[in-house]
Amino acid sequence: ENDTCVATVSDGPVNMKERATCPICKMTVKFPTKMSRIESDQMHIERRVKSNGDFSQGSTKRHKQKKYIARKYMDELLANKEAYRILCGIEYHHVENMRIRKEISESMGVLHAVANACGKLGIAGSEGGISLRNVFIVDLCSGKGMTTAICGAMNEDASNNKFLAIDKMLPHTVPHFIHSNSKLEYLCRDVMSEELCAELEGRVKEQVAMGRVPILIGMHLCGLLSDQAINFFERIEEIKAIVLSPCCLPTKRDQTKLPYFQKEKADDPLHNYFLWARYLKGRIEGRFSETVRSGMMDVSLYTDSEMHTEKNALIVGLRNGP
Repeated sequence: ENDTCVATVSDGPVNMKERATCPICKMTVKFPTKMSRIESDQMHIERRVKSNGDFSQGSTKRHKQKKYIARKYMDELLANKEAYRILCGIEYHHVENMRIRKEISESMGVLHAVANACGKLGIAGSEGGISLRNVFIVDLCSGKGMTTAICGAMNEDASNNKFLAIDKMLPHTVPHFIHSNSKLEYLCRDVMSEELCAELEGRVKEQVAMGRVPILIGMHLCGLLSDQAINFFERIEEIKAIVLSPCCLPTKRDQTKLPYFQKEKADDPLHNYFLWARYLKGRIEGRFSETVRSGMMDVSLYTDSEMHTEKNALIVGLRNGP
């Protein structure tokens, strides 16, 4: 009701030979979760890479999958013992997927970009890392909520933060942790809808009145979704920063809606991905907009080698002025 699912937490899971009954949804799930095994999984991959190199043969001879062993972000998460304990809880079982180390590395990369933006905005936490203070984070197309989960787990103290996840998943399918932490909220919305912009603007103004600085983030925003995130950033002036980690390029049909972006023929399979990243940087800078004045945005584009993907571009835009 009203996009809200209220869950009552009982004493804990009931173990049954590496499976347990979730006390919230009553489903029988694998437990301990895959999150609790990320360090042993990392060590297993490191041994394989040492023996066989960093590529494994895929399903076809032409396709090879790279094995990533960068572990800075994973070690940072493990070092925060309380946050890691929270993330290993059974109420986080919906966050699981087959490539959890990849998801962690990408979410941590985005959150480090957020923390750096906070430093430039003068609201960085005193502890460094991704300790956040006085922020309202809007996580567009949040999916299973890995980024929001890490935000909540690593910022459970009295800091004046609020984290809003937005996706099209029905409220009853949303990971339970969102409903057990007052700092977290979920909206079931279509990110491409015009109505969302007006609703989001209202929420942003409410959060500003509570002393929080709004920051918009988008990880794995495929095609036009990244462009839509920039539309929100342009139109809601109270949002002070945007962090994008783009994924798939626009489809051929969607490309007709982007007159200033054109794919190019190239031997490098990542050529058009980085062409797309540069286009998004230009969009934030206002190069293709009549409504954004030159110099209003401070925008950077860089790659993060700690992320377990070749599509590791990060675009950070800061709004200049008050």
